[in-house]
Amino acid sequence: MVELYKYCIILGIIFRLDMRTIGKEIWGYILVLICVLIGFSGSAQTVIFSSDFSPGPSSWQLNARDSVHGKASVSGGENRWITNNSYKGNATALVPNTNLQPVGITGSPRSHYLHINANNLSLPGVAAYNANYLYNNPGRDQYMTRMVAPISTSGLKDVEFSFWWLNYADSFNFPNDTSGQVFYSIDSAKSWIRTPKTYSGDSIWKKETIKLPVFDNQKQLMFAFVFINPDTGFHPAFAIDDVMLTGVPSNTPTANFTQDKILVCQGKCVQFTDLSTGNPSKWSWNFGTGNVADTSNLQNPSFCFPNVGKFSITLTASNSKGSGAPLTKTNLISVVDCNAPPQANFSMNGLMSKTITICSGDSVIFADSSSGAVQNRYWSFPGAADDSGNCRIVNDTIPLVKILYPCAGGEGRDTIYPVTLNVSGAGGATFITKNVRVKSCIGAKSRIKGHTEQRKTCVGSCVTYEYDHTIEDEFYITDKPTFKWYFWGISDTVDSMITKIDTVTTNPLEIDTTWFYRVYSPLGPIAVDTNFEKDTVYTDPSITVCYPDSGSYKLALVTENIYGKDSLMYRNIVSVYGYPQVDALVDKPVLVRGYSNELTTNNKEEHNGRPVPNCKDMEEFDKYINGDSSRCHNYFWSYKNNQGDQISDNIDNWRSQTTRARPDAPTWYYVIRENFNGCRTVDSVQIHIDSTYEVGIPEIFTPGKNGSRNSRWYIFGNRITKIDVKVFNRYGQIVYQTDKVNQIVWESDIAPVGAGWDGNYKNQVGKELDPGVYVYVVKLWHETGEIKDLSGNVTLVR
Repeated sequence: MVELYKYCIILGIIFRLDMRTIGKEIWGYILVLICVLIGFSGSAQTVIFSSDFSPGPSSWQLNARDSVHGKASVSGGENRWITNNSYKGNATALVPNTNLQPVGITGSPRSHYLHINANNLSLPGVAAYNANYLYNNPGRDQYMTRMVAPISTSGLKDVEFSFWWLNYADSFNFPNDTSGQVFYSIDSAKSWIRTPKTYSGDSIWKKETIKLPVFDNQKQLMFAFVFINPDTGFHPAFAIDDVMLTGVPSNTPTANFTQDKILVCQGKCVQFTDLSTGNPSKWSWNFGTGNVADTSNLQNPSFCFPNVGKFSITLTASNSKGSGAPLTKTNLISVVDCNAPPQANFSMNGLMSKTITICSGDSVIFADSSSGAVQNRYWSFPGAADDSGNCRIVNDTIPLVKILYPCAGGEGRDTIYPVTLNVSGAGGATFITKNVRVKSCIGAKSRIKGHTEQRKTCVGSCVTYEYDHTIEDEFYITDKPTFKWYFWGISDTVDSMITKIDTVTTNPLEIDTTWFYRVYSPLGPIAVDTNFEKDTVYTDPSITVCYPDSGSYKLALVTENIYGKDSLMYRNIVSVYGYPQVDALVDKPVLVRGYSNELTTNNKEEHNGRPVPNCKDMEEFDKYINGDSSRCHNYFWSYKNNQGDQISDNIDNWRSQTTRARPDAPTWYYVIRENFNGCRTVDSVQIHIDSTYEVGIPEIFTPGKNGSRNSRWYIFGNRITKIDVKVFNRYGQIVYQTDKVNQIVWESDIAPVGAGWDGNYKNQVGKELDPGVYVYVVKLWHETGEIKDLSGNVTLVR
């Protein structure tokens, strides 16, 4: 583009001169204007790499062994890449001179250039001239020269790779020969990709520009030139010069720089190094002296400061997109009179005061802030700690020192330790002494009473939290702390849910709505997470909180005194659970007195398909589930006696979900369902007593059949208060009789023990009666006063 611009301007001038005679010189001006616009368009390209192969450090690796075309390139073969400025051939060896370079190549017509040369030409009386090359291994040997380091084109578009070349190694009879090739890599030479064009068959220098979209925005772009031995051809072989990589910046650059020193003597120099990003091509430096001449347009200038003072340095970086924002580093360079003594001074933990107060065990950072040229310094730190932790005098000579003070005065008394800094320079020496006051002070500690126990409560219930004052004795804390309680899940607007225990203060509740969850250390906040915004904050040493909803809640207690701040986060400090549901059920709402009835609830007690034990069996398990009260429930059955007391007599398993009861009269039964947190819900169910008067007498029984209701002969009935029973054999003899209700009557679902006729004569052991038919005569009295006379036959079967 630059060459086109030059030729266009020349053509426009000539054209304008030729057109004067016909009054049309305006066309010449128009052509010149077009050329100027072309020049401006070309100036958008910024040079990011260039090489003219001049003597000195090279940015190219000659005869590299990288692989292309599936094989490694040759180093030490019959040809080689070299750089020099020799163009002379040899008539004896039929090697012509290499054509001289045209205008446009830097240093033309005989600049240094890169080219192929025979590695070892052995002809009698013929020197190995630069134009020679051998092709004894046509198509097999290949020679590479590549960039040493990758180039970044980040932020650049329209990237172009240009170079001058010639290569007469291929004959005109073989136009498809490819002895000259160009490759590129975008992965720092791990792999190489060939560009589309080949370069051969021409002994005249030509300019080539390669522009591929893949060149843009690359971090590791590299280029290589490859020569492959041709089948035939002439001299000279592949030659390269004036390599350039350019691109159009996408944005203006961002200025940045560094320097080799910030403190210098008057008249001494500072070397500045550009660190700007965004592909700058121009630099403007101002060294802050106020003198308009004290500037530079170099990329990495050196400047000598003539006067004493502090100087601000400004750098503005530019490219074809324009100038970026200037960067000013205020008072960066301090220039001092090295012939005057330096003035000693230092800071303690960033403070320039004469005395600083710390707690024992703290450290102080001492920073030398002396003015002037300091050549030597000497610190003295009485009372500091050595490696063993003992107090002694510690000395040092570096400008920044961190010193630990573990020792305070006896019984917590304040102790003052002097610190002295001596500085010296070519003009003399000065010193200064300051003081460190060490206090035996202890910061606040946070802990609540019963901090190891999780509170368990129910929805709508309240929990009291109290700061544990005993921690002050444990850590020798003498200064009383202030408090901040942070509760999660308690709404700021529900003031009635918070009951304040401490009535000393008359201030309203303090609600800090700007607070976010912080973890405190003695040095202050060490973590901030705005995802955990607090709900409510209170500032008393004791507080009662009522929880309107179920869940596991956390709280944080932050305590602070003048010496430090501490905090503890109690996660899952309280388990709040709602009241369980329960519905009491009875198997038979109406029951014959003396019989039992099943009592149960409609709750299905299982978790993940497995039965869940009562909570009383899960006390150890609770340590792991943190009071997850959904896992278990307790049941308590009871009823009221005549005195109104709640009792569980005549209830088989009164702590089971399902049980049995035997009421003598209509009775209300109460069941309590309790979860692990002790939250209880009660329900009741009534069992009525059937007042119907019924009597039944079996007509057959089989003595000796253990476990059978038919093994003895009973009278079945209810509400019988008196009875007279006689059983006769066929001879009219009484074989069994009784007037005791409990000896013959079965009036419940449980067999009366020892009751009934067993088939023996008057129930005497060993006096079994013969099978047969016997006659019974029964008279019984009901509690209603009704009397019944019953008689009939009963068959004894053995």
